[in-house]
Amino acid sequence: MKLYVTFISKPQWEAGWPFLGYNNETAREEILAVLRKGLPEVELVGGEVLTGYDPQLLERVAEGVKAADGLVLCLIGHFGDPGLVRAGLELLSLGKPTVIASRTYGGDHVFVQLYEQARRKGLRVLPIASPRLEDFVKAVRVLVAVLRLRGRRVLLVATDRVEIGEKELERLRQLLEPELKAAKGVSREFLERLASMIPSIAAKGFYVDLKGLDQAHQWRRDVEGYMRRLREVFGVEVVRAEPEKLCDLYERVSEEEARGIAEAWISRAQEVRVPYETLLNSARLYLALKRLLREKSCDAVTIDCGTLLLTGRLPAFPCMAFSQLLSEGIPACCESDLDSTITLMLGMELTGKPGFVSNYAVDIVRDRVIYLHCMACPKLAREELPFSIVHHGEAHLLGASPVVRFPEGVPVTTAKVSVFKGKLALRLGTSLGYEDVEEACRDKLVVKANVERILESSDWEAFGWHRVSFLGDYVWEFKAAARLLGLGVVKEDLPS
Repeated sequence: MKLYVTFISKPQWEAGWPFLGYNNETAREEILAVLRKGLPEVELVGGEVLTGYDPQLLERVAEGVKAADGLVLCLIGHFGDPGLVRAGLELLSLGKPTVIASRTYGGDHVFVQLYEQARRKGLRVLPIASPRLEDFVKAVRVLVAVLRLRGRRVLLVATDRVEIGEKELERLRQLLEPELKAAKGVSREFLERLASMIPSIAAKGFYVDLKGLDQAHQWRRDVEGYMRRLREVFGVEVVRAEPEKLCDLYERVSEEEARGIAEAWISRAQEVRVPYETLLNSARLYLALKRLLREKSCDAVTIDCGTLLLTGRLPAFPCMAFSQLLSEGIPACCESDLDSTITLMLGMELTGKPGFVSNYAVDIVRDRVIYLHCMACPKLAREELPFSIVHHGEAHLLGASPVVRFPEGVPVTTAKVSVFKGKLALRLGTSLGYEDVEEACRDKLVVKANVERILESSDWEAFGWHRVSFLGDYVWEFKAAARLLGLGVVKEDLPS
């Protein structure tokens, strides 16, 4: 990645801020050194100091900016010359994602005017003003995170067919087989009844949504328009794959390969309460997904798991596979929810950690929000969190899901992008830990929050039910990224 860095200041021996005789070269070298140290993976080019409106120098700088991925415009001094603002605005108007960094008591005069004009023109710039150069690095890191999304490819495993034939029925029987073998008494009766009911459940339509009625499937409402917005705003492409391709790869995974993965999960888990064969099938699906990601040259994945499981087009529950991929730094999301997937991708770039895609429940009396799903990753924190492996939540006695013991007393940043609406919803609360309740999804992250404010700001049409949570306070980073992406910020629950 290449960023063009240029500086605006006053001539050394002109009156103005910071002071008469201020050495621009010394300041330039100091800032470049801090940026290079804080961003060793980024190529920093340019470095010119603009001390007035010089058309020839501006033309040369503009050519360099055009060839770079982004611009860092450092304001280190001023002397009231309007040409400085004009020069800066011409560079911003090139349209590159930009950080405008002002050194306090140096570039303030130009900074305020330049950002105001950039804002009025709708230019996507991130302002940072501080006497601490480390804050410049923090802002540029957000720029780098946003730019890293460009060129990424999301694997979308989904189908537009829901008919259940003999092949699909056989896959449904195979999906239930490990639990049927292990079940006794009432559990076996329950499972056999479930097996006979699945086709009729799928036939009800909503459960296998193909029109975008489900909150997770906004992309289905206008596939072409959604994909275009995803490319324009984030630079991300979506690659479709039919579930049959994943099933074929699954069948080619040997039991020996899968056993190594399953044994690794067992060795790390505090407790395992699912049949070994179920875990083996989850491992086979993980390995098949890895191969499909490589084959399609994709960086992230989301699967329409509910639809595919109910129609016999998925050979195993994907929860453990998703958790493992997230542990490896690969964004993985359930329910073919592309809005949550792009939120997850952005958040992982901003935080350097996996996020937790979830539904949420509310407890108004105790001011709690419970974020819950069946695919949390133990590496949500810097060190792996304790976890167990149990059955999937709503499916009750089927599948395998990781149940993570979330820590208490840490900040939780919760976000959600609406691609169609061009918005980003944000919440910040404090973790109350894990709640061990059998109902609904297995992983339950309980957060102290202002539930009334969350309900009053709710916009289901834009954001649906899913949210993506990250352990830590990353509100500033998400808001900064929203500026660079041109997203409006909806404060669902942020401190005043």
